[in-house]
Amino acid sequence: MKKIVLLDIKTLKIMLHKKKNEIILIGEVEETENKIFVKNLNFINEGTEGYVFFDPELQLKFIKFCIEKDSIPIILHTHLHAKDKLFSDPDLSFLLKLYKCYKKMGGNNKMYAALINIQSKNVRYIYIYDGKIHAVKYITKL
Repeated sequence: MKKIVLLDIKTLKIMLHKKKNEIILIGEVEETENKIFVKNLNFINEGTEGYVFFDPELQLKFIKFCIEKDSIPIILHTHLHAKDKLFSDPDLSFLLKLYKCYKKMGGNNKMYAALINIQSKNVRYIYIYDGKIHAVKYITKL
């Protein structure tokens, strides 16, 4: 199992501490033989309790950016309540649609996503490869 390293963990903790609603961030993933690095995190939007909006225009800009850099995209978002430990069906549906768009525009075959549970401080990861969602067994503790 590859270890996942959040390179911007201090910045992420500060962002999470200041926000009272769900948020969405984007970044890039770099894979090596035994580690996965999550880097270049950028705050996108703060939503409400239970919902956060990712502007379609920003989605396209992010996808184009990753394609031009030949990097693997990652989308991170938060859930506020301890019981919300897993990706919801709407989360997964959105991620699959974004992946399809990414592939159609010429992106590589992989995209990551992370769910940050504010209460437990756990970060769970999935990746989409060949149109299928795969769980990553490694969990980061903030």
